[in-house]
Amino acid sequence: MRAGPTLAALLALAGLLALAGCGDATPNDRDHASARVERVTLDYVVDGDTLALDDGERVRLIGINTPETQHPDFGDECFGHRATRFVESLLSPGEELQLEFDVDRRDQYDRLLAYVFRERDGLFVNAEIIGEGYAYVETVPPNVEHAEEFVRLAREARKAELGLWSRCPTSGGQPRSAVGGCLDDYEGACVPPVPPDLDCDDIGRPITIVGDDPHNLDGNGDGAACESA
Repeated sequence: MRAGPTLAALLALAGLLALAGCGDATPNDRDHASARVERVTLDYVVDGDTLALDDGERVRLIGINTPETQHPDFGDECFGHRATRFVESLLSPGEELQLEFDVDRRDQYDRLLAYVFRERDGLFVNAEIIGEGYAYVETVPPNVEHAEEFVRLAREARKAELGLWSRCPTSGGQPRSAVGGCLDDYEGACVPPVPPDLDCDDIGRPITIVGDDPHNLDGNGDGAACESA
């Protein structure tokens, strides 16, 4: 009777197959993946959407905008301090983080632009802040990798009246400081570019179309949109 393969032989074969699978990724692929992720250490939380690192860098969280605290022009906006305290409850000084970059790595103030993940458990910090109702969505192309996810989380938080959605006036749309991703085609609220595609529930107030209408908010073409919002 012919002997079957031994356990040792099977394990050796499995190891060779695993190594062959690793060979499918080219050095360029691995370099590209590693270039998009950086491990860092938190120094302190600046505010709800900005972190200070122990190497002196500052990180602006992509895709979110929390109300301002002590802004020179806007003062303290509704829920600004609460948003800061919420992020402080998520991240402690000395916390190890992973930064994931999109297309643009820095903003006009030379801050790093990143999706932030907590090293110890993988918590997606940007998404957690939006999902718990402590931030608005701020979409600024070309950094839009998670834009659809953020819009979905904001809709769910608003529907559930979480955080600022239950405490802050919504007639004014997003806070006045959210100007970085606003289209010139709309007046009356800060409407970000596509993607993601927004509807009137996301805008939260009547607006006027003064240019194109990439979000197709003006159903009858009369120049006014979201009248019942």
